[in-house]
Formats: sequence, C-alpha cells, structure tokens
Amino acid sequence: MVAGDGLLHPVAMAAIALLILNDHVLKSAYPGPITGKISDFMGLLFFPLAVQAAVEIGARIVGRDATANQRVLLVAIAATGIVFTAVKLIPEINVVAELAIGWLQVADTRPRIALDATDLIALPALLMAWHIGAGRVRADLA
Repeated sequence: MVAGDGLLHPVAMAAIALLILNDHVLKSAYPGPITGKISDFMGLLFFPLAVQAAVEIGARIVGRDATANQRVLLVAIAATGIVFTAVKLIPEINVVAELAIGWLQVADTRPRIALDATDLIALPALLMAWHIGAGRVRADLA
C-alpha cells in the first residue's frame, strides 16, 4: 500500500466527485433535503479516509512508518462522527464551523451549515469509511 491511497479507492473517489458535483451544481439546481443529505453522506464517507491519508503522508514525510493504521482510522472516524453530530445539534458549534469553513474558503460571506438533527441519518456512511480503511489495514498486515 502507498501512503494515503485510501482516497484512491473507487468508492472514495466517487464520494468526492459526487460531493463536489452536489455542492457546486445540484444544490443550486435542486435545493432541498435530498441534496443536503447527499453532501452529508459523501462527506462522512470520505473525510475519515482523508484524515487517515494525511496522517500516513505526514508520517512518510517525517520518516516514520506510513502503513495504514487501524487506530488512526478509528480515531478519524470517531472524531468525524462526533464533530458532525455537534455541528448539526449545537448552535454555537454550528456557528464556529461556518466561520471556520468560510475562513478556509476565503469567502466573502459565511457559508450556511444546516442545524438539522435529521442529517444524523448519514452517520452510517462512517461504516463504509471503516470498511475501506480497515481493508487497507488488513492488506498492509498481509
């Protein structure tokens, strides 16, 4: 396995492509709960894999073992789920997330993140991230 290649898994790549298409085209053309949920599912699927990839690449850069690590994956999935849940349920954390994303995008206006408990229906997407990432861990151990 190559450091960070979890993002090259076909499902991860499809999730990233659909997230971009959805956020930049579909949400404008078809605003509503479906396009909102698509973003939630796709983001939850790819984000832990992106964290795992970043840790692996960082380890490679500093000369450490860069093989897929189950602990890194588990922490990435747990943190993603906890932060997502907090952003969707706690108004103050929602505002902080909006400001942070706006700052990262260097946006003139603050993006809006729906404060919506029904978005938590997307949390099972983390299981697909686990499936992809854990498969890489098993492959590295073989």
